[in-house]
Amino acid sequence: MKTFKLAGLSIVALSTLLAGCSPIISGAMNATVEEKDIVQKTADYFSTDPKELKITNIDKKALFTIYKTTYKGVLYNCKLHYDVVECKKPGN
Repeated sequence: MKTFKLAGLSIVALSTLLAGCSPIISGAMNATVEEKDIVQKTADYFSTDPKELKITNIDKKALFTIYKTTYKGVLYNCKLHYDVVECKKPGN
């Protein structure tokens, strides 16, 4: 009976430890995001050629990257989080 309790506690402790590391792992992954990746993912988001975009103010945070994109003369505030791009016009 003690063996089962110890095994159960070990599984709980391991899962708690791994869950605690998740932001660290994600942050490390975000740190490796390069500007060319941001440009390509944003071009995919707008379904356009990367040459049609102007990307500025790139700010890498622990879990995501925020930046500004100009597309067809319109400014967007964008966020790249877990390889997903989301862009909104300022004020929206």
